[in-house]
Amino acid sequence: MSELLHFRLGIRQLSSSTHLIRTIISSCTLLCSVAVASASDGRGGIGQNVSNPSGAVRGYVYCADTGQPARFALVRIQSVASLGSEPHSGADTPNAARTTTGLDGSFLIQDLSPGSYVVLATLEGYVFPLAQFSWDELIVDSQSPVAPVRKRILEVLPKVNIEPDQTAALTLRLERGADITGIALYDDGSPVINAQVRIYRFSATKKQWQDVELPTDGWPLRKTDDRGGYRITGLPAGRYLVSVRIPPDGGSSNAILGGQISPDFGASYPGYLEMYFGDTVRQKSATAVDLTAGEHRSAVDIHFSLSKLRTVSGTVSAESDGHELSQVALQLTFVDDKSKFLIAHSGRDGTFHIPFVPEGDYIATVSAAPEDGPHGLHSYRIVDLPLSVHGNLTGIEISLPDAQR
Repeated sequence: MSELLHFRLGIRQLSSSTHLIRTIISSCTLLCSVAVASASDGRGGIGQNVSNPSGAVRGYVYCADTGQPARFALVRIQSVASLGSEPHSGADTPNAARTTTGLDGSFLIQDLSPGSYVVLATLEGYVFPLAQFSWDELIVDSQSPVAPVRKRILEVLPKVNIEPDQTAALTLRLERGADITGIALYDDGSPVINAQVRIYRFSATKKQWQDVELPTDGWPLRKTDDRGGYRITGLPAGRYLVSVRIPPDGGSSNAILGGQISPDFGASYPGYLEMYFGDTVRQKSATAVDLTAGEHRSAVDIHFSLSKLRTVSGTVSAESDGHELSQVALQLTFVDDKSKFLIAHSGRDGTFHIPFVPEGDYIATVSAAPEDGPHGLHSYRIVDLPLSVHGNLTGIEISLPDAQR
């Protein structure tokens, strides 16, 4: 399967064949995706078996800028051995837990299996230790082994040893992070509402821009508000790019009053238009934001010039018999530097519709998923087509030849 079609399947459904383990952050989960007990009563253990010895950790979290307790900070703990492990249930002893600090900044997590643990404390506005890594650097799957991810986590998170029938003591310090604020507007002055805000950090080691991992209870990481405003907090010092993507992702599946609306997975998907600070769709031309520790940076505004966007639409069919192809990916790439602009997908009727293409010259890479045929799977060749956009391009007809056998 081509890379484009793999991307298509990735956004349409979760792949059951890929063991994708997100990190300690997303949806308040832990790296090993184990079930985590909320410890509002001060007990953070999971499924403790009384026949096995256990220990505890008692600690205090404070804010470095005020010297005051970090009230209601989220504290998560996980055994080093379980970092990157497969999800499981019914364990005899717990290896991960979480709790929140009290008004005095203290916390207590009990019923932990003996061993070495890492601890992560987070509070809105304070530096998130894992933000120095990219999204890809904190993923464990068939292509990304656990050892490098575990090594990165151990380098930045504090560790504590849990002994049987003992309570370890730990003090955690939170540093005030830098923040970026701005507003996203269309060229008619109306706000860009509910759009995804992305932030990238420059990696000095890899010499490239990488997605920043931030604590969140869901996807997307950040969104613009009803006035188009946004604020990104808890950033470590560094060089950043900020972008806003339209159209907004998803939405509620609820009907008007009760009931539920099923998503139409057969509809075409236009991809997204990503506009960077500096009002450009090209990452290489974006304006970077350099932040010092704890700095507040405002007026990082982004503007969408709708008057300069064009529509590209058409149909993709099989060259052999002319029938519409239902699972087609179209990647638009800039001709001059071969950088990717977007990936769109056709609907079940073979049609595609991209309403926000800036004027310019592109290469359209078109690929289709194999289809069931009388003699097994029937495959099609991937084709590259020149596309010069200087006005709306509608009614485009693309025919894919059979793959060479």
